Amino acid sequence: MKKTVLSFTLFIICFNINSQNIIPNADWEQGPAVSTDYTTGWTVNGPTSWVTTEPSPDRIYAGSFAAYRDNHTAQSGSAYVMFYGPYNEAGKCTLITPIVAGTNYTLSYWLDVDDNFDGGAGAIRFRFIGGDSITSPYVNNTGSWQYFNSTFTATMNATELELVGEGLNLTKIDNMSLSSESIAASINESENNNDLLLYPNPSSGIFQISDFKFQIADLKVINVLGKCVFQSTINNNQSTINLSSFAKGIYFVEIRTEAGVVNKKVVVQ
Repeated sequence: MKKTVLSFTLFIICFNINSQNIIPNADWEQGPAVSTDYTTGWTVNGPTSWVTTEPSPDRIYAGSFAAYRDNHTAQSGSAYVMFYGPYNEAGKCTLITPIVAGTNYTLSYWLDVDDNFDGGAGAIRFRFIGGDSITSPYVNNTGSWQYFNSTFTATMNATELELVGEGLNLTKIDNMSLSSESIAASINESENNNDLLLYPNPSSGIFQISDFKFQIADLKVINVLGKCVFQSTINNNQSTINLSSFAKGIYFVEIRTEAGVVNKKVVVQ
Protein backbone atom coordinates (compact mmCIF):
# COMPACT_ATOMS: atom_id res chain seq x y z
CA MET A 1 0.00 0.00 0.00
CA LYS A 2 1.27 3.47 -0.81
CA LYS A 3 1.97 5.91 1.98
CA THR A 4 -0.59 8.51 0.98
CA VAL A 5 -1.61 9.99 4.33
CA LEU A 6 1.47 12.22 4.59
CA SER A 7 1.07 13.31 0.98
CA PHE A 8 -2.49 14.48 1.50
CA THR A 9 -1.61 16.27 4.76
CA LEU A 10 1.06 18.17 2.84
CA PHE A 11 -1.48 18.97 0.12
CA ILE A 12 -3.85 20.56 2.62
CA ILE A 13 -1.12 22.62 4.29
CA CYS A 14 0.28 23.85 1.00
CA PHE A 15 -3.11 24.69 -0.39
CA ASN A 16 -3.97 26.79 2.64
CA ILE A 17 -0.81 28.80 2.08
CA ASN A 18 -0.93 29.22 -1.68
CA SER A 19 -4.54 29.06 -2.86
CA GLN A 20 -5.78 32.51 -1.83
CA ASN A 21 -7.47 34.45 -4.61
CA ILE A 22 -5.00 37.31 -5.09
CA ILE A 23 -7.28 39.50 -7.27
CA PRO A 24 -9.03 42.11 -5.09
CA ASN A 25 -12.77 42.62 -5.55
CA ALA A 26 -12.69 39.86 -8.16
CA ASP A 27 -16.49 39.63 -8.34
CA TRP A 28 -16.98 43.43 -8.61
CA GLU A 29 -19.46 43.44 -5.72
CA GLN A 30 -17.68 46.24 -3.84
CA GLY A 31 -18.25 49.72 -5.19
CA PRO A 32 -20.99 52.31 -5.83
CA ALA A 33 -23.89 51.48 -8.11
CA VAL A 34 -23.57 52.79 -11.66
CA SER A 35 -25.52 55.88 -12.66
CA THR A 36 -28.45 55.74 -15.07
CA ASP A 37 -26.00 56.74 -17.81
CA TYR A 38 -24.13 53.52 -18.52
CA THR A 39 -21.51 55.41 -20.56
CA THR A 40 -20.17 56.99 -17.35
CA GLY A 41 -18.03 53.92 -16.82
CA TRP A 42 -15.45 53.77 -14.07
CA THR A 43 -14.52 57.45 -14.09
CA VAL A 44 -17.22 58.25 -11.54
CA ASN A 45 -18.52 54.86 -10.46
CA GLY A 46 -15.63 52.42 -10.48
CA PRO A 47 -15.43 49.19 -8.49
CA THR A 48 -13.38 49.28 -5.30
CA SER A 49 -9.63 48.54 -5.75
CA TRP A 50 -9.69 49.20 -9.53
CA VAL A 51 -8.72 52.27 -11.59
CA THR A 52 -9.16 53.15 -15.27
CA THR A 53 -6.14 52.85 -17.56
CA GLU A 54 -8.01 53.27 -20.86
CA PRO A 55 -11.49 54.94 -20.79
CA SER A 56 -13.76 53.52 -19.84
CA PRO A 57 -15.09 50.13 -18.72
CA ASP A 58 -18.53 49.91 -17.15
CA ARG A 59 -19.46 48.36 -13.81
CA ILE A 60 -22.99 47.11 -14.33
CA TYR A 61 -25.09 46.80 -11.20
CA ALA A 62 -28.44 45.09 -10.77
CA GLY A 63 -31.33 47.53 -11.17
CA SER A 64 -29.36 50.07 -13.21
CA PHE A 65 -30.39 51.24 -16.67
CA ALA A 66 -27.41 49.43 -18.19
CA ALA A 67 -28.47 46.11 -16.66
CA TYR A 68 -31.92 46.45 -18.24
CA ARG A 69 -30.35 47.40 -21.55
CA ASP A 70 -28.14 44.33 -21.53
CA ASN A 71 -31.04 42.17 -20.35
CA HIS A 72 -28.68 40.01 -18.35
CA THR A 73 -27.70 39.48 -14.71
CA ALA A 74 -24.31 38.98 -13.10
CA GLN A 75 -22.93 35.46 -13.14
CA SER A 76 -23.51 35.60 -9.37
CA GLY A 77 -24.12 38.45 -6.97
CA SER A 78 -25.24 41.86 -8.21
CA ALA A 79 -22.46 43.29 -10.37
CA TYR A 80 -20.20 42.58 -13.33
CA VAL A 81 -17.87 44.64 -15.55
CA MET A 82 -18.01 45.18 -19.30
CA PHE A 83 -15.15 46.18 -21.64
CA TYR A 84 -15.57 47.52 -25.19
CA GLY A 85 -13.04 45.73 -27.39
CA PRO A 86 -12.69 48.20 -30.29
CA TYR A 87 -11.62 50.93 -27.81
CA ASN A 88 -9.42 48.55 -25.79
CA GLU A 89 -11.08 49.77 -22.61
CA ALA A 90 -8.95 48.80 -19.63
CA GLY A 91 -8.61 48.97 -15.86
CA LYS A 92 -6.07 47.72 -13.36
CA CYS A 93 -5.65 46.68 -9.74
CA THR A 94 -2.79 45.95 -7.35
CA LEU A 95 -2.70 42.25 -6.58
CA ILE A 96 -3.15 41.15 -2.97
CA THR A 97 0.18 39.31 -3.20
CA PRO A 98 2.69 39.75 -6.06
CA ILE A 99 3.15 37.35 -8.94
CA VAL A 100 6.44 35.47 -8.46
CA ALA A 101 8.52 34.30 -11.43
CA GLY A 102 8.75 30.53 -11.72
CA THR A 103 5.50 29.94 -9.81
CA ASN A 104 2.51 28.09 -11.27
CA TYR A 105 -0.84 29.92 -11.19
CA THR A 106 -4.41 29.01 -12.03
CA LEU A 107 -6.58 31.77 -13.53
CA SER A 108 -10.35 31.27 -13.80
CA TYR A 109 -13.20 33.59 -14.81
CA TRP A 110 -16.63 33.82 -16.44
CA LEU A 111 -17.26 35.63 -19.75
CA ASP A 112 -20.22 36.71 -21.85
CA VAL A 113 -20.93 39.44 -24.40
CA ASP A 114 -23.60 42.14 -24.43
CA ASP A 115 -26.93 40.60 -25.43
CA ASN A 116 -28.01 43.67 -27.44
CA PHE A 117 -24.76 44.47 -29.24
CA ASP A 118 -23.80 41.83 -31.77
CA GLY A 119 -20.56 43.27 -33.14
CA GLY A 120 -18.84 39.90 -33.18
CA ALA A 121 -16.64 38.01 -30.77
CA GLY A 122 -15.02 39.61 -27.74
CA ALA A 123 -12.21 38.70 -25.35
CA ILE A 124 -10.33 39.94 -22.29
CA ARG A 125 -6.55 40.25 -22.06
CA PHE A 126 -5.05 39.72 -18.60
CA ARG A 127 -1.85 41.76 -18.56
CA PHE A 128 0.42 41.42 -15.56
CA ILE A 129 2.15 44.78 -15.75
CA GLY A 130 5.87 44.22 -16.22
CA GLY A 131 5.25 40.48 -16.67
CA ASP A 132 3.15 37.98 -18.58
CA SER A 133 0.03 38.48 -20.68
CA ILE A 134 -2.82 35.99 -21.21
CA THR A 135 -5.74 36.47 -23.61
CA SER A 136 -9.02 34.68 -22.98
CA PRO A 137 -10.82 32.73 -25.70
CA TYR A 138 -12.96 34.90 -27.97
CA VAL A 139 -16.62 34.43 -27.14
CA ASN A 140 -19.78 35.13 -29.13
CA ASN A 141 -23.27 35.93 -27.91
CA THR A 142 -24.60 32.68 -26.44
CA GLY A 143 -27.03 34.30 -24.00
CA SER A 144 -25.26 32.78 -21.01
CA TRP A 145 -22.06 33.03 -19.00
CA GLN A 146 -19.19 30.73 -19.98
CA TYR A 147 -16.53 29.44 -17.57
CA PHE A 148 -12.83 29.40 -18.48
CA ASN A 149 -9.65 28.52 -16.63
CA SER A 150 -5.99 28.13 -17.48
CA THR A 151 -2.75 27.32 -15.70
CA PHE A 152 0.49 29.15 -16.44
CA THR A 153 3.99 29.56 -15.07
CA ALA A 154 4.95 33.17 -14.42
CA THR A 155 8.10 34.23 -16.27
CA MET A 156 8.51 37.58 -14.47
CA ASN A 157 7.49 39.17 -11.18
CA ALA A 158 4.46 41.48 -11.22
CA THR A 159 2.42 43.44 -8.68
CA GLU A 160 -0.42 44.77 -10.86
CA LEU A 161 -3.03 43.18 -13.13
CA GLU A 162 -4.64 45.06 -16.01
CA LEU A 163 -7.76 43.84 -17.84
CA VAL A 164 -8.07 44.99 -21.46
CA GLY A 165 -11.08 44.55 -23.72
CA GLU A 166 -10.33 43.02 -27.13
CA GLY A 167 -12.30 42.01 -30.19
CA LEU A 168 -15.42 43.59 -31.65
CA ASN A 169 -17.90 43.42 -28.82
CA LEU A 170 -18.79 44.51 -25.30
CA THR A 171 -17.20 41.67 -23.33
CA LYS A 172 -18.48 41.00 -19.81
CA ILE A 173 -16.43 39.39 -17.05
CA ASP A 174 -17.32 38.20 -13.56
CA ASN A 175 -16.03 36.05 -10.69
CA MET A 176 -12.31 35.96 -11.43
CA SER A 177 -9.87 33.89 -9.41
CA LEU A 178 -6.07 33.79 -9.49
CA SER A 179 -4.22 31.48 -7.12
CA SER A 180 -0.79 29.94 -6.78
CA GLU A 181 -0.36 26.22 -7.22
CA SER A 182 3.41 26.19 -6.96
CA ILE A 183 3.68 23.57 -4.21
CA ALA A 184 0.28 21.91 -4.37
CA ALA A 185 0.77 21.06 -8.05
CA SER A 186 3.89 19.07 -7.22
CA ILE A 187 2.14 16.73 -4.79
CA ASN A 188 2.02 13.15 -6.04
CA GLU A 189 -1.47 11.75 -6.28
CA SER A 190 -2.22 8.09 -5.83
CA GLU A 191 -1.68 5.66 -8.68
CA ASN A 192 -5.45 5.07 -8.73
CA ASN A 193 -6.12 8.68 -9.74
CA ASN A 194 -6.60 7.95 -13.43
CA ASP A 195 -8.83 4.96 -12.75
CA LEU A 196 -11.67 7.01 -11.30
CA LEU A 197 -13.62 9.75 -13.05
CA LEU A 198 -16.06 12.37 -11.77
CA TYR A 199 -18.32 13.57 -14.57
CA PRO A 200 -19.68 15.76 -16.01
CA ASN A 201 -17.05 18.29 -14.98
CA PRO A 202 -17.86 21.19 -14.81
CA SER A 203 -21.46 20.58 -13.78
CA SER A 204 -24.29 22.18 -11.83
CA GLY A 205 -23.13 20.18 -8.83
CA ILE A 206 -24.24 16.60 -9.59
CA PHE A 207 -21.18 14.45 -10.31
CA GLN A 208 -21.22 10.78 -11.27
CA ILE A 209 -18.43 8.47 -10.07
CA SER A 210 -17.17 6.02 -12.68
CA ASP A 211 -15.19 2.83 -12.12
CA PHE A 212 -15.54 2.86 -8.34
CA LYS A 213 -14.34 -0.62 -7.46
CA PHE A 214 -14.07 -0.45 -3.67
CA GLN A 215 -16.57 -1.65 -1.09
CA ILE A 216 -16.31 1.49 1.04
CA ALA A 217 -14.45 4.80 1.00
CA ASP A 218 -14.24 8.07 2.89
CA LEU A 219 -15.05 11.14 0.82
CA LYS A 220 -14.14 14.75 1.59
CA VAL A 221 -14.81 17.94 -0.37
CA ILE A 222 -12.36 20.81 0.13
CA ASN A 223 -12.80 24.40 -1.06
CA VAL A 224 -10.12 26.70 -2.50
CA LEU A 225 -9.27 27.94 0.98
CA GLY A 226 -8.28 24.43 2.01
CA LYS A 227 -11.33 24.00 4.25
CA CYS A 228 -13.22 20.71 4.36
CA VAL A 229 -16.81 21.67 3.56
CA PHE A 230 -18.31 18.20 3.27
CA GLN A 231 -17.44 14.64 4.21
CA SER A 232 -19.21 11.33 3.98
CA THR A 233 -18.74 7.58 3.61
CA ILE A 234 -19.58 6.04 0.25
CA ASN A 235 -19.78 2.46 -1.02
CA ASN A 236 -19.80 0.70 -4.35
CA ASN A 237 -23.57 1.08 -4.58
CA GLN A 238 -23.28 4.87 -4.51
CA SER A 239 -22.31 6.55 -7.78
CA THR A 240 -23.36 10.19 -7.28
CA ILE A 241 -21.92 13.15 -5.40
CA ASN A 242 -24.39 16.01 -4.92
CA LEU A 243 -22.73 19.44 -4.54
CA SER A 244 -25.62 21.40 -6.07
CA SER A 245 -26.17 23.38 -2.85
CA PHE A 246 -22.56 24.60 -2.84
CA ALA A 247 -21.45 28.02 -4.09
CA LYS A 248 -20.17 28.05 -7.66
CA GLY A 249 -16.43 27.55 -7.97
CA ILE A 250 -13.59 25.05 -7.76
CA TYR A 251 -13.53 22.20 -5.22
CA PHE A 252 -11.18 19.33 -4.51
CA VAL A 253 -12.64 15.90 -3.87
CA GLU A 254 -10.60 13.41 -1.85
CA ILE A 255 -11.65 9.76 -1.94
CA ARG A 256 -9.72 7.59 0.52
CA THR A 257 -9.89 3.81 -0.03
CA GLU A 258 -7.94 0.82 1.24
CA ALA A 259 -5.70 1.19 -1.82
CA GLY A 260 -4.80 4.83 -1.22
CA VAL A 261 -6.09 8.35 -1.83
CA VAL A 262 -7.53 9.81 -5.01
CA ASN A 263 -7.71 13.60 -5.41
CA LYS A 264 -9.90 15.16 -8.11
CA LYS A 265 -10.61 18.80 -8.97
CA VAL A 266 -14.22 19.61 -9.89
CA VAL A 267 -16.01 22.79 -10.91
CA VAL A 268 -19.54 23.69 -9.81
CA GLN A 269 -21.11 26.20 -12.18
